Amino acid sequence: MDFKKIRWQSDIKNNLQQSIKEKTLRHAVLFVGDPGTSGDLADALANALLCDAGGTDMCGKCPSCAKLLAGSHPDKLTVKKLKNKASFGVEEVRDMISKMYIKPFLGNRKIFIFDDASALTPAAQNALLKVIEEPPAYGVLILCARKEEDLLQTVLSRIPHKFKLTPPTEIEIRQYLQLKYPEKKELAPFCAAFCQGQPALAESLIEENGAVDIRRRLCLFLTKLCGSEKSCIFNFCGYLKENADIFPQIADFWLAMLRDILFIKQNIPQIINSDLSSELKKLSEKWSEKAVADTAERLSQLLAALKGSANFEGAVLDFLLETWEALHDRNRRR
Repeated sequence: MDFKKIRWQSDIKNNLQQSIKEKTLRHAVLFVGDPGTSGDLADALANALLCDAGGTDMCGKCPSCAKLLAGSHPDKLTVKKLKNKASFGVEEVRDMISKMYIKPFLGNRKIFIFDDASALTPAAQNALLKVIEEPPAYGVLILCARKEEDLLQTVLSRIPHKFKLTPPTEIEIRQYLQLKYPEKKELAPFCAAFCQGQPALAESLIEENGAVDIRRRLCLFLTKLCGSEKSCIFNFCGYLKENADIFPQIADFWLAMLRDILFIKQNIPQIINSDLSSELKKLSEKWSEKAVADTAERLSQLLAALKGSANFEGAVLDFLLETWEALHDRNRRR
């Protein structure tokens, strides 16, 4: 990744490249905002600093750039969470610190990227203070966080370069997608609306055909929930179990649909799933506003429970049964 390939955040790119040119870039940089764009900026900054040409962007031709493009540069390291862990602990930070104090193998910089600094535990952040306060002369630490509030004030106050990303508008993202993916132009409005200012998410969605199969399956299930066949619950639970690794994304689609149903019932035109408007219109005639709101609340509670130690299949089945029973209890009272 180089700065030229990043479409968004021109002011931040210019600021970073000016700092590189004037040699005023110090030991720690924080990007706050969309994870995809933050990651691209972190990657481009690291590549520019490690390039042998000494310019304000990677040249793509030197020996260092060859290693960077191959993902094998020994002085560029991305700190990742341990497998099956939702956060960075002290162990990962201490491992990073021990590596930072080993001098660079190739040039005069050694760069560490935390691509999800929001996942650093308070204890891990306190451990990180050591290297932020007393960095080796060659060390650069790049942090990407969703929100500033995710980091301790003691950490924030010691980072000399902080950049808050300005999300592009829905219209800007939609126009960009329509230009880049003309063959999928009809999916651009959904992807732009769903991504909430995160262009990288919008691009991944449109490349996956707008997850239209998942969203149509959700529509069908929400329709069947209103029927008398309880077996649909167990069939859908099986589908969710098979796709447990992407359940948070499925839940986000589900919440967006519930929001759209509520908007349709209230005659508010700005729906997210505009490509499924006819299906959602039919669902709005079957679901009451209370049923929509209650289901959204239960689904949010389910997501929170699954982040803890809840058993996936049991928690999901309980949620589906509660939703079915609430819908049918409402229908009996009519």
